[in-house]
Amino acid sequence: MRAVSRRARVVIVGAGPQGLTAAVYLVHAGVDPSDIVVFDPAGAWLSTWRRSFGHLKIENLRSAAVHHPHPQPYALTEFARARRRASELHHTYSLPSTKLFDDFCSHVIDSMDLGGSVRRDVVLDLGPDGAIETQSGERLAADHVVWATDPSLPAKEHQPGRSIRSWDDVDLERCPSRVAIVGGGLTAAHLVERAVEAGAHVEWLTRRPVVLRDFDTDPGWLGPKEMDGFLAEPDPRVRLDRVLAARGGGTVPPWMMNRIARAERSGRVCRRVGEIAVADSDRGLSVSVAGRRVHVDEVWTATGTRPCVSSAPPLDRLCHMMGAERISGRLVLDSSMRVSGSVVHAMGRLAQLQLGPTAGNLAGARRGAEAVVGAVVGVEAMYALTSI
Repeated sequence: MRAVSRRARVVIVGAGPQGLTAAVYLVHAGVDPSDIVVFDPAGAWLSTWRRSFGHLKIENLRSAAVHHPHPQPYALTEFARARRRASELHHTYSLPSTKLFDDFCSHVIDSMDLGGSVRRDVVLDLGPDGAIETQSGERLAADHVVWATDPSLPAKEHQPGRSIRSWDDVDLERCPSRVAIVGGGLTAAHLVERAVEAGAHVEWLTRRPVVLRDFDTDPGWLGPKEMDGFLAEPDPRVRLDRVLAARGGGTVPPWMMNRIARAERSGRVCRRVGEIAVADSDRGLSVSVAGRRVHVDEVWTATGTRPCVSSAPPLDRLCHMMGAERISGRLVLDSSMRVSGSVVHAMGRLAQLQLGPTAGNLAGARRGAEAVVGAVVGVEAMYALTSI
């Protein structure tokens, strides 16, 4: 390896919502932005997030306005009111429009002087002491490393084929006349809506009836109601069972199902429930639900993913080296989200055994960032953040 070219106080791997929240919390706690280096293949904050929301033309977030990358809970609401954009806070829980949330994040990035923190690069090697080597050949030494990507595997495997496409590989500009959409969560519901808008008849296929829920987890997990008992449980396997039970697969908020219901009444959408079999071969496309054949031109899948540290090879190798315990792809971390014996922290769904079922969303990002601040700056800074 080349000699160390730079020492950084904090290196963040991943420039999505988790990485941005960590960076903003650290700067707010007193870390100089110049002491934070962020590596991301896209080279910009929220690039994948923006592309995904744009691809599905998502109008508003599912999370309430108090969940965002800034430690002040009402910062987004105040941003909207100051710019006379309060009308972009929708539904009962003030869900921000995608554009409002995006503009707010850009405002936070600029105000925290984090615009130049992201480097277009990929981390290839990671040591327990914070030594990092990247694809470009750069080598850094970091006091702390925060792994803030979402390494994952498909939750359900579907044999790829010419007519079977993942939701993020769908060409909505060339939508066939009949589409089967597989998946029971909000991404699938957005996909149903987009296909109907494109003029398709949609067969919406789910293995169980669609579950209605305002948020992806019960609000009790945002505070002590559920988290106190979760953190008091010493067995990480029991914690995982609680995480899986709390999430329970994909769910759809009522406001979205009301929109889908209108398309159902017009005959543009047909919902089918049961065991699903999909295959695409030289003999053609075959789709069946509960043994009943469904005739479509293409199948679009939105069946979700499951966290898996093996999908992040540098972090996976570090965990092997340190003998870190892993359970179903998740990491067993300390209270600072740290891999024991190292200066490496993990955020997002990899940290579900410490952060609970909200780990992968904006609320979990805030809780994870607080723990990282406690390790980097000190517990007093962490407590100062939580009392804002």
